[in-house]
Amino acid sequence: MVSLEGKGSEGPEQPGVPSGPWDDRVRFADGSSGYAYRPGRLIVHGEAAWAAALKLLGRDDERPRDGVFGFYLVEEVPEDQEASLAADLALQGFTAEPDYVLFADGHGPCGCTCGGCVSWAGPTAANPVYASPVYASPVYASPVYASGYRATGHRTSSARPAAEPDAGRLPPPWAGAPRGPNVLVLDTGLAWKAPGPSNPGQQVDQLPPRLERLGPPRPEDVDWPDGISSPPGDWFLDPAAGHGTFIAGIIEGLAPGCRLGVGRVLGSYGDGSAWSIAQYLGQIETDGSFHVGGSGLEAYDVKLEDAIVNLSFSGYADGEMRFLAAAIRHLQNVHGTVFVASAGNDGCCRPTYPAALPGVIGVGALGPCGPASFTNHGPWVRACAPGADLVNSMFLDWDGSVEPLDGSPDPDDFEGWARWSGTSFAAPIVAGALAREMLVSGCSAREAVARVIDAPWLLRLPGLGTVVDMV
Repeated sequence: MVSLEGKGSEGPEQPGVPSGPWDDRVRFADGSSGYAYRPGRLIVHGEAAWAAALKLLGRDDERPRDGVFGFYLVEEVPEDQEASLAADLALQGFTAEPDYVLFADGHGPCGCTCGGCVSWAGPTAANPVYASPVYASPVYASPVYASGYRATGHRTSSARPAAEPDAGRLPPPWAGAPRGPNVLVLDTGLAWKAPGPSNPGQQVDQLPPRLERLGPPRPEDVDWPDGISSPPGDWFLDPAAGHGTFIAGIIEGLAPGCRLGVGRVLGSYGDGSAWSIAQYLGQIETDGSFHVGGSGLEAYDVKLEDAIVNLSFSGYADGEMRFLAAAIRHLQNVHGTVFVASAGNDGCCRPTYPAALPGVIGVGALGPCGPASFTNHGPWVRACAPGADLVNSMFLDWDGSVEPLDGSPDPDDFEGWARWSGTSFAAPIVAGALAREMLVSGCSAREAVARVIDAPWLLRLPGLGTVVDMV
């Protein structure tokens, strides 16, 4: 497997995407076309565009590295010149765009003018009080609300400890051979063994028993609670840590025993770039499958053919994310892969990507009384599902450094379960519903979409699409 990024801004060298604060790897372009991007990088289509970009930079003696879905990555672009270089290449007829950054919790500024945002998100969401650590949820910690968060990504995790009874009725852990559909979750990875504050010299099991069949993950796909694989750590739960494990638990509960795999394309602070995400998908296609479970008899492979891929992250673009669109379109056309993506948590109607890409099932969130106040919405959202106060899998044995107030429960003492909100968790309900339909009826992924999402008799909400309520 290719190494997707370099090391993070803190912690030891390790495989996979970077962890820790993102001040060295994320920049924001504000305004009505606001978006986030990796500084110093430009994605171009074709070798001719690569050569033209290098010529404009005065570096025309270099050769391109391996391309991904026909695109190439130009690095060492002078900072703040990424957009102007893309514009210059466009004038020459080439396709070029920044290496867009996508987030597990969405990001702003939204920049929409639909007027419908006020009715759901409300003016209170923009109040400075919601940028405080008290309201550091996927909604209120969005960069649209907190400039300090935009600079570094620092915030407390919005996941809260829960108990197994809070999860309601769940099937028993699957003990047989994997069965049915291929389902791939690209996210923060999967919990595994990690040191904890009370025993920093010892690796402690962190994968909940109901997900044990998915382990051990490959080193590059491990989700660490505080972003690093060994002490010393800060013992604070990183804001997106456990995100992928929680999502895997939702899908496993709806389609137990399915051929489920969890890969890591987002760091523990919740950010990932379009290049690394598409590169990861391209590597799976090259390898022929995504391997799960080591080398024992319980191991299996997740293939992209007729698969469901869950992408619980989103970002805005100046136009459309053409590179990510090309990667997804290729897999849709060649392998029949179905993509499900979260719509974002900014409470606005501006399209987010990949949710708004053609053929992708963008998913908004429902609360107990209708649309969740934080959910993005619009005609590009094809489905919605519960996304508020869901309870599912989390790190098995993690008691972080946050001390509880007198008489209050410990806010970061997890024993395998968590309570979390966001469109990130509505998306896997839709992915799990599709997998369940495939499991029960033996249909293809596209046939499952026709039955669960597109059938004309299904209940729909304006701006949120088909209601999929299976929790």
